[in-house]
Amino acid sequence: MIYVVSAPFAGARLVTDTLSRCTIPVHALDPSSILAAREADCEARFVYVHRDPVVHMRRILAAYRRRGVDGAWVAETWACVTAQILDELQAANDWVAVSYESMLTSPQTELDRLCDLLGTRMIRPLSRRRVSEARASDRLSVLHASELDTYGQHVESIMARAGALVAARPQSRPAKKLRDGVRTAGGLVTGMIAAPGR
Repeated sequence: MIYVVSAPFAGARLVTDTLSRCTIPVHALDPSSILAAREADCEARFVYVHRDPVVHMRRILAAYRRRGVDGAWVAETWACVTAQILDELQAANDWVAVSYESMLTSPQTELDRLCDLLGTRMIRPLSRRRVSEARASDRLSVLHASELDTYGQHVESIMARAGALVAARPQSRPAKKLRDGVRTAGGLVTGMIAAPGR
């Protein structure tokens, strides 16, 4: 099973919908359920959706501001959720990262990369249209930068940590050679994803 995790408004639904075209079942997962999913499914793999932090925070603050929610509380909650996700994922090497912006601007390229990393393949064609890079970056940036700066102290360290962690993840996985000479992409063996390192 493939589980897609992200902070609120980071694009988990987009990635889940895109990966649903592949051979391995995929589900969006609440960040608080990562450990439970890992314990229940030894073959579980996770996809962490990372979004441009500045655009992401503007999106969240805009959404909650309309409801009259305090911006500082929103920023602190985002930081806590994101830190929880990163803590859970770092506990094992069973996850890959994908950029929300890349899924918008280069969906086929990103899907091919994820399929390679996850050891799966597409069984239905991708119909989503590519979005321009400018639109992907600006479509939801509705707050003035100074308002974001007001809450930057609550999220700056988590933004940096998430960015560094995502940047360190492998972008591709070399094929493995089995004893019978059959090559597999990402450890895919008889329809199951081989555990990392096996």
